[in-house]
Amino acid sequence: MLGSARDGQVMIDVGPLSGYAPNCIAREGWRVLAFDPGGDHCATLNTFCRNHEKVKRIGLLRVNLEGAKLSVLREFCWKQIKPDVVLCKFADEQARLPEHRFSALADLLVAQGYQILVSE
Repeated sequence: MLGSARDGQVMIDVGPLSGYAPNCIAREGWRVLAFDPGGDHCATLNTFCRNHEKVKRIGLLRVNLEGAKLSVLREFCWKQIKPDVVLCKFADEQARLPEHRFSALADLLVAQGYQILVSE
């Protein structure tokens, strides 16, 4: 689905930059950037893209924050940058609030024009 890097492909890993996915993507020549909303002095992912890395295009946006995925995605300015692919590992029991269930995340992504693929 993603393949080798082309035209300066960027992956933004929201949450901890670790594990198999970022390492595989980097080996394919992608630029991998880590954004930790809790530890970074940037207020939002939008600020990170605009000010810190001058990101113009996102090939893969991976959001890996337990219980906070929906908050990060709701704050994102989809009109400025629309990632090619958004990847979220999700478990309803990790949602901090009932309204942050999978269905709310899926509704938000569908409203932005994405198709939802579920793997269990």
